[in-house]
Amino acid sequence: MKNYLLPFTLFLLIGLNASYPVTAVEHDEHHGNTLSSMTLDQGKKWLVDDSLHTGMTEIKTLMTTNLTDIHQNSFTRQQYSTLANTLQTHLNYLFENCALPTAADAQLHILLSGIMQGVSQMNTGNEKRQGAILIIQALQNYSVYFNDPHWDNFHH
Repeated sequence: MKNYLLPFTLFLLIGLNASYPVTAVEHDEHHGNTLSSMTLDQGKKWLVDDSLHTGMTEIKTLMTTNLTDIHQNSFTRQQYSTLANTLQTHLNYLFENCALPTAADAQLHILLSGIMQGVSQMNTGNEKRQGAILIIQALQNYSVYFNDPHWDNFHH
């Protein structure tokens, strides 16, 4: 990803934090939810590179591995913190290695902002489970907007 886009992403994340009511998100409401500001590439999904597939697959694997405990509300504060830190490592990988064309990269930043919000919520928020829900939403949106032929949809 282009280095000059990182400040833009952080700006976008701060703006989304101010406008997105995380506490209003309920588990049953996130099925099929899409980020309203995302768009397709003239009606087609955006192409991905190998690093995007790798990073998103790692994020999905982490969430899938922990999903049962999160659903059952048995995930501890420490587990949320550990998960958030590991997820941040994969976000960093995406920011350092992803090399999409500018328009696709802009859409990816919107998607990743949801994951970044979720990571932040799991690390510092009172509603840590809501952070996990934001990440699940982003994972579900990934296959809606990005053409990743090796992606297995996130189901829960």
